[in-house]
Amino acid sequence: MLRFLVLLLLLVHCGKAGSSQQMKDANTQGNRKPNIVFILTDDQDILLGSMSVMNKTRHHLGAQGANFVNAFVTSPMCCPSRSSILTGQYVHNHKAYSNIETYCGAPAWRNGPERRNFGAFLQAASYRTAYFGKYLNNYDGSYIPPGWTEWAGLIGNSKYYKYGINHNGQIERHGYDYQRDYLPDLIANDSMAFFKESRRAFPDQPVAMVLSFPSPHGPEDCAPQFAEEMKNNQLHRTPSWNYGPNNDKHWLMQYTPSMTPLQQNFTDAMQRKRLLTMLSVDDAVDKICRDLSAIMELDNTYIIYTSDHGYHLGQFGVIKGKSLPYDFDIRVPFYMRGPAVPKNIEVPNLVLNIDIAPTLLDIAGADIPTYMDGVSIMKLFLPRSNYRIHRKTKKWKYKGQEEWRDSFMVERSRSPDDVERLIQRQLKAAGGSLAEMCGRPEYEPPCSKGQEKYCVRDEVGSWVMRRCGGATYPCKCESQSDGDWKRDKRRRTRRRSSQKGRNRAVKAVNRSRRAFDRDNPISGVPMCWVEGDVVKCSQEVLLQDSVIEAQERLVKAHLRLYRRHIDDLRHIHRYLKKAKGGSNVPYPVSSAARRPEVNGLPERGKECVCEDIETVDEDFEEDSDIPTQGLQAYRRDRRSSTGRRRSRKPKKKSAIKIETGCKASGMSCFYHDSEHWKTPPLWTDEPVCGCTNNQNNSYWCIRTVNETHNLLYCEYVTSFLEYFDMRPSKDPYQLRNAVKRLSSTTKRVLSHQVRFMKVCYGASQCTLNSTGKANAQSEPSVEPQKTEIHEDLGDDDPSSSDADAWTGWEG
Repeated sequence: MLRFLVLLLLLVHCGKAGSSQQMKDANTQGNRKPNIVFILTDDQDILLGSMSVMNKTRHHLGAQGANFVNAFVTSPMCCPSRSSILTGQYVHNHKAYSNIETYCGAPAWRNGPERRNFGAFLQAASYRTAYFGKYLNNYDGSYIPPGWTEWAGLIGNSKYYKYGINHNGQIERHGYDYQRDYLPDLIANDSMAFFKESRRAFPDQPVAMVLSFPSPHGPEDCAPQFAEEMKNNQLHRTPSWNYGPNNDKHWLMQYTPSMTPLQQNFTDAMQRKRLLTMLSVDDAVDKICRDLSAIMELDNTYIIYTSDHGYHLGQFGVIKGKSLPYDFDIRVPFYMRGPAVPKNIEVPNLVLNIDIAPTLLDIAGADIPTYMDGVSIMKLFLPRSNYRIHRKTKKWKYKGQEEWRDSFMVERSRSPDDVERLIQRQLKAAGGSLAEMCGRPEYEPPCSKGQEKYCVRDEVGSWVMRRCGGATYPCKCESQSDGDWKRDKRRRTRRRSSQKGRNRAVKAVNRSRRAFDRDNPISGVPMCWVEGDVVKCSQEVLLQDSVIEAQERLVKAHLRLYRRHIDDLRHIHRYLKKAKGGSNVPYPVSSAARRPEVNGLPERGKECVCEDIETVDEDFEEDSDIPTQGLQAYRRDRRSSTGRRRSRKPKKKSAIKIETGCKASGMSCFYHDSEHWKTPPLWTDEPVCGCTNNQNNSYWCIRTVNETHNLLYCEYVTSFLEYFDMRPSKDPYQLRNAVKRLSSTTKRVLSHQVRFMKVCYGASQCTLNSTGKANAQSEPSVEPQKTEIHEDLGDDDPSSSDADAWTGWEG
């Protein structure tokens, strides 16, 4: 009897072992590497409640994996942060400093850091790689970045409808049909179709996919089935919401007033629109996990979910946006599940966007390059002895021998040359001579008749002097005959054409054509054309980079030429509009009328003069992101063959801002009216204007989170300093700048860390733990700027109430 029972137990055990082995073979194909799914959202916050509506994501990735409660980005801007995710580097190393074309997607990026993105390394490690969705803000769809087996990159910035995608070299245009065009759903469906096809056709190769959703970035178009949900959600109204005045913070915070009731309601509407877009992402995560489970691949797949940066909606009175160094802009959601990740744990260790690339390479078994500034998150879980889980509280804690970071740098900067220029302007303004001159009444704005110059404060709060007067229109004077006036008009036209570069544009076209003929083996044949909404190119185009570049130069030269013609037509159109009624046209006598004012400053105007002077365009607002009225969009009535008038194109946002007065010197402003949102829920209230960013919002910060400290220390390009002690008993919402309460020793320690991190390179230098902080105090650092400004705050009383905050500080 005993032998029979033993034999029965052995048979049951072998049966279970056999079925487990069969499931393992079907699931992992023996020793096949794990799959990778990296999910990236755009502008998703963690402190304003965005994850509260994503129940499916929290179930699949949080309850079945790890929630990293101290996840941050090193730069709260789209293109810099995404470049850091792709390369594993700080901004000062990959040099994509901002979203503008000068840095984002520039040739320096394409020829350098982009070639070293994590997709190239995964592809070299035998992965079938795929990228779906938004790439970089200025991606124009003219090429496929290296490292991707399947490429479906969104052209330009985030959109949900009416967008273009480069799908493996062919441009696909999408419209407004939800079933066919809604981008979040297309990303989920196309990515899983690629995964299933890869597993069928290449069963021995692992798959690595990036799913880059536009949500919840503007224009915040939600799926129609969610349009009636999320009413009255006000989770964004945190203690810092509409908090003010903020005279203790940097210039932008001092400049920003408290929100009006209209602006407060707008933040509520924005919060709802943003949350509604996240419901589609929540459904996408649910679909991905269920589909992977259905084909028995979920247990062999690592899934990482995060955002490129956070967001603010009314915090400190700033209506909307990002780019600030405060927690609501740099904290992000971060979830991870996979074979080696424990389930349902919260990880308190600091993880950063620069850690994603080395983590993916570590999962793939590839070597992590030494130039990457981040570290692999897998070190928190492998080997198993690196962590402990409390038996009763289930609290997870890192126990590895290698010390984990407790500090990192947050940077929003520009190139060293730009920073040097801003610093020199600050030093010049500090001299006092210009400030004394601008105090005289003859330099006060607005410009009066006969006034040549006026003074105004720029984006860094310094005095600058600008010239009065705008462009002039040639006109016929009383003393001129018709023949003299026509001859002078032709002379001015030729002179203006030469000045505006029409001849240079024609020469550029010819030069590009010659280069194209020299480099192109099929000289003179059109290489690309448009059929319907699809751009198609000859096969020879994609064979050589030289052919692509020559074709690109030719197209750009044509665009420059056509823009010159459009500028002339706009010039004529504006003149004709002024001529309506006869009384408004500046002809034939001179006019030196005062220009209208916008926000207390003189707006650019036009004069008709009889002197023989050249047409000159003066930049009324240098360094401003908003074009002046002279760049208003050209429009004309177009009639169809039946004589019916076609609908006019909407005005450009820049022109609308100028007409409504929604602008400020050196500031980036937005104008939002009832026409902005195209899908429900719509904005039906009055238009909203807000100025949310400026050039002097450039900084370098140290953010520290450990068992004894929770702080943020920032140095701005204007030499302004900020410090926040965010321990629960102090100032967790960063309401009060406590820099003047720091001792000189503490400020010197933090300033040394900033200087060290501004030039760090590689994980060995850029990992700030106790050892790294010691190195930051002992090793000299070379500044990327030639000049540095520090604010003299003086020594404080050692008996300050915050003196105990630095007890036990290491390094």
